[in-house]
Amino acid sequence: MHPDLPADEADALDWLTFEQAGVVTTAQATRSLTEGTVRGRVRSGRWRAICRGVVLMGNGRLTRDQQLWVAVLAAGPGAVLAGPTAAAEAGVRRLRREPLHVLVPAHRRAGRTVLGRLPIDMPAVVVHRASVLPAAHLQLARPPRTTTGHWWTRPAGPAPSTRRRRRWRPAVSSDGSRRRSCRRRWTRCPGPVGGR
Repeated sequence: MHPDLPADEADALDWLTFEQAGVVTTAQATRSLTEGTVRGRVRSGRWRAICRGVVLMGNGRLTRDQQLWVAVLAAGPGAVLAGPTAAAEAGVRRLRREPLHVLVPAHRRAGRTVLGRLPIDMPAVVVHRASVLPAAHLQLARPPRTTTGHWWTRPAGPAPSTRRRRRWRPAVSSDGSRRRSCRRRWTRCPGPVGGR
């Protein structure tokens, strides 16, 4: 039997703690305990307050799994790991481990005050927004994250906008013809992309 595995008679909070690497929101903790009990355990040093609304059910330094859970839980409901963080957790090698990338629904704003006041043993968190995230782009993992393919298919920067004026400069293609491209390496195509 694994030492961290809760006993058969364990309550819902013990299983949630096991599932989320010891990191829970105060709302999750108060489903099984009173608010006074949660505050008392934080004040006594048995638990550690990570940021507003997120506690570590222990008092040590954060492990990598706990850092990932803090990023997702602090960003709020609907948040998932994204980008290079999700790809690295899926097994892609040689990606930077920091900062942590989190994707939230576009209709809500992740708490800047919460994510701006993280403890010293927590890396920075970069929040991205998406208006649509199909279920096919979510990977069944704990903590929740986007698929690796979702990250690889996204462009490196924002698409050229017709609202903003960009500085265009001539560029010469391999066949010697001239075309115009903007400084962000996006290329204007004269016609539809693909075959005719």
